[in-house]
This record gives sequence, C-alpha cells and structure tokens, in this order.
Amino acid sequence: MNKEYVLVTGATGFIGSNLVRALVNAGYGVRALTRNGHVSQRLKGMDIEMCQGDLAENVSLEGVLEDVNCVCHLAGVLGGTTSDEEYYHQLHVRGTANLLAACDKFQIEKFIHCSTAGVLGPNGNGIADENSPYSPTNIYEKTKAEGEKLVIKNAREKLLPTIILRPGMVYGPGDMHHLGLFRSIKKRYFFLINSGKSYLDPVFIEDVAQAFIKALETSETADQIYMIAGPNPITVKEMASVIARALDLPDNFMNIPRGIAMLLARILTGLSKFIPFDSPLTPSRVKFLTESRASSIKKAREQLSYNPVGLEKGISETLKWYEKNGYI
Repeated sequence: MNKEYVLVTGATGFIGSNLVRALVNAGYGVRALTRNGHVSQRLKGMDIEMCQGDLAENVSLEGVLEDVNCVCHLAGVLGGTTSDEEYYHQLHVRGTANLLAACDKFQIEKFIHCSTAGVLGPNGNGIADENSPYSPTNIYEKTKAEGEKLVIKNAREKLLPTIILRPGMVYGPGDMHHLGLFRSIKKRYFFLINSGKSYLDPVFIEDVAQAFIKALETSETADQIYMIAGPNPITVKEMASVIARALDLPDNFMNIPRGIAMLLARILTGLSKFIPFDSPLTPSRVKFLTESRASSIKKAREQLSYNPVGLEKGISETLKWYEKNGYI
C-alpha cells in the first residue's frame, strides 16, 4: 500500500462522514464499514473503499481489518434516537468488544475511540476534565461509558496504542439533532429555563474531525483520553444569543422556572401520543437545557495542538447550511 489506511466505523453518521472527508483530504486511504456496504448520500463522491459488516456479529468482521493501519471507531446510536435499551448495549458495548477482538488478529498501529463527554454526566457549576469520575445518567451515556472502559482495558492488556476522544455537544453543517433549537429561535418561541445559566460544551463538527486527524498523528498513545469541546464553556443563554444575532433577531428571550418547563414538557409529550406532532419541549430537552455540562480542553490543546474555532464562526457556518438546504 502506498498510503496509510484507516477503517472508520459509523462512517455514514454525522461525525463519521465528516471524519471520512477530513481523512481523504489529509491523504489517508479510508475503508468505511457499514451494515450494507453501500455508499450513503453523505459519502457520495468520496474516493473511499466501502465494506460490509455488522459490529454486533463478529463473524461478519472477518477480513474487514485486512491491510488496515489504524481504526477510528465511531459507530453508535445517539441518545434519544430509540428507547430500545438493548440496541444501545448491542452497539456501544458488544459491538465495541467485537471490533477489539477483530483488531487482536492484526497488527493495528492505533485505535481511536469516539466516546462522549456525557460519560461524566452533568457537573453542576464545575468544569470536567479527563480525571473526572464517570457519572452517566441515561442509557446512552451508561453504554458509552461501558464501551469506553472496554477500550481502556483492552489497551492495557493487549498493549494496543489507543486514544479516546470525548466530544461534547457536536453541531455544524449536516447536523439535524440540534435543528430544532435554531428553528425555535428563528420562529421566536424559544425561551430560557432558569435564566439559561446552565453550561454547555458545544463543539464544531470540523474541529471534531480535525481532533481525530491530530490523534492519528500524535505520538501520545498510552491510554490517552481527551475532552473535545469549543474554546470555552458556554451558557445556554450565550449560545441562544449567538444564534439569534446570526439570524438578525433580538435576544430578549422569555424566562420560565424549571418546574413549570418540566410540567409543560410532560403535558406536550403526553398530548403528542394522541395528536401526532413534534413536541417542541420534552423532559429530556428540559434536562439538557438545565444541567450544566462544561469541559476543559487544556490537555487536548497541549498534547494534540487542538485549537477549535469560536462559537460565532461555527454557528454562522451551521446557519448557512440550514438556510441553503431549506431547513430554516
């Protein structure tokens, strides 16, 4: 082979497809693992090799790692996507174990695992870092934490050079998960809960992709974990204000107490079971907007030369994509 080959799991997802593009642009050969082996809309036009395999079925992974130098494991299901707890476990835990077992049969040079800052749970008014204790609060975070622990255990037992990246709230062009936030601000029905003083850890998608590239290129490989977020923790109010300004709208949002917001969310969620509509407020969204999750990127800055863009630039690029594609 003339160039280094990277296997990417979860290549058709939001983060995965952006990573594939960044890898190709950086000169890496890419093998994308998908269940059907077909090129998705997000991967069209990219010079990559597609392969078929199901992480939940270790037999289907035979040969997937042939001639691969490094692995970027991003396959997962986003929190709130499904209520099937077994599916989270099957992909985040069993799937990770199967992939690690497959790696054991080949001379893999580096394994990079995409975890989440969510494995640490909410942290009040503090700022989490790589030494903060696990404190997951939902099935998504719990199974991601289990998968991360498997990766750490494997690295120590098999001496496989391993890096774990923990992205925060990933947003950017192509992101549909946070579209509702932009729409609610655009339509002027967004409101603050508890004055919007809780902290978020938004990180622009291009910064996440570049963090993976830097992780591939760094010599720091001894069970290293890195928090990946924006330059600074941002309050809900600050983020909403940046989005409003990008939309040329005022940022004088109405404020309501958390208790009232949660009651309203439960009423709307209950009604949505009988009257088909997408509730703008759910209990999980109330929690998201009122539980502080802030991360320190000091270690990533120092060891990976990680230097994320500011929130204003990231929001501007995201909004342009939404508008261009008719979502806003």
